[in-house]
Amino acid sequence: ARGMAGEWDAPYDYRARLADLDDPPPPTYVAPPEQHLAVDADPDIALGHGQAYAGQVLALDECLSLFLIWLNELESSRRALWLITSPRGYPVGEHQRVGPLDNALFNELVQVPLLVRLPDPQQYGLRTLQLAQSFDLFDTITQWCNRDMEQSGPDDQPTAHLLRLARGLESHRSATLTLGVHEQAVRTKYWFGRRYWESDRITARAESRWQLFVKPD
Repeated sequence: ARGMAGEWDAPYDYRARLADLDDPPPPTYVAPPEQHLAVDADPDIALGHGQAYAGQVLALDECLSLFLIWLNELESSRRALWLITSPRGYPVGEHQRVGPLDNALFNELVQVPLLVRLPDPQQYGLRTLQLAQSFDLFDTITQWCNRDMEQSGPDDQPTAHLLRLARGLESHRSATLTLGVHEQAVRTKYWFGRRYWESDRITARAESRWQLFVKPD
């Protein structure tokens, strides 16, 4: 899906089914939107962007379902580890931003889905609220690829790093850190903090500012 940076080409009906009877028709664009919204912008604008985005996600879910059906028919799937994630989120109106724009490190940009498919059916459906970062993917893949290739039974398979985190077998981190250009962001279980530098027009000095959000705001 190219992190939602590719064309939003799902059938228009996918967007329309997400609109209530009293909502305006969802937008028809295909190119991913990118714009700043005024503070007093019509809420229906952000609503339309959200419907278009969600329609594209519905199409992705259907493709993923078909992919997993095909995958289960392969002999190699019994030993394969699959990780499905995204490099970034896509703002659709939160904090007056639609699309990448200035890459402001708000939660909607840095929090992404992460699905892990293990070959053991007994481990399906496990959901965790533990915090993870991109290097956890590397650790998980490394542990999986270094396992003994002669192991064949589900009980003999080593527990991947992310699954150990989910089960509490490894110490989970209390916070995650994201670094951007002139920005930093910290996520904990209960709050999200954003630090950014803003230039003073008179002194031309960059001053540090903080924004703190308590979940789910």
